[in-house]
Amino acid sequence: MAVYQFCRLILGPKPSLVLLAACIKHHIMKYSEQYPKTVEFRKEKIYVDDYICSVDSGEETRSPYHEAKLILSDHP
Repeated sequence: MAVYQFCRLILGPKPSLVLLAACIKHHIMKYSEQYPKTVEFRKEKIYVDDYICSVDSGEETRSPYHEAKLILSDHP
């Protein structure tokens, strides 16, 4: 019997979407002390690979936007 394993996560099968969402959430949780407001905001608003939210003004998006870019690029 031969056993084969994927070396990369393939996108397409339904479990891969759950794994992608879990991976993003895990990654942002590493920064919960450094960017608590941004992490809390992102943690609850991510669905698969989409980020869904609304804010009252453009000013409210600037800081979380830049912090999220830093978190996801892993270069604080």
